[in-house]
Amino acid sequence: MFCCNLFFFSRDLDQDALESINREIEMLDIANGHPNIVRLLDVFIDTHYIFLVMERLTGPTLFELMKSDDKRLKDEMLTKWMGQVSDALATVHLQLQSVHRDINPRNIMFTDESLSDLKVIDFGSTSACTTAH
Repeated sequence: MFCCNLFFFSRDLDQDALESINREIEMLDIANGHPNIVRLLDVFIDTHYIFLVMERLTGPTLFELMKSDDKRLKDEMLTKWMGQVSDALATVHLQLQSVHRDINPRNIMFTDESLSDLKVIDFGSTSACTTAH
């Protein structure tokens, strides 16, 4: 199963939007295989659209879960989930030399309804880290 992010490609698509899409493709391609970062399966570009084919996540976002009265929000689950997010962000920072820049509950999504694992999504705002020497 997969999901597809669709971007309309036209002359009206500004340079910033194209850079954001390219950044997301690059980051997801490099991070492919990390258990807590959404997997990019393929990219298709035609004259009108850019298709990002990604793994299908069927669970809610962390934001949706926080809005509900779900009784599964227990300390041990929160600890596990934050460990998963931290591991994904450590990979982004250390291995990809980048900063996500848009970590929020809407960009953290559960893989399925069991809520056992989650993944960081939406890498369009990612930027390279710079280090001072």
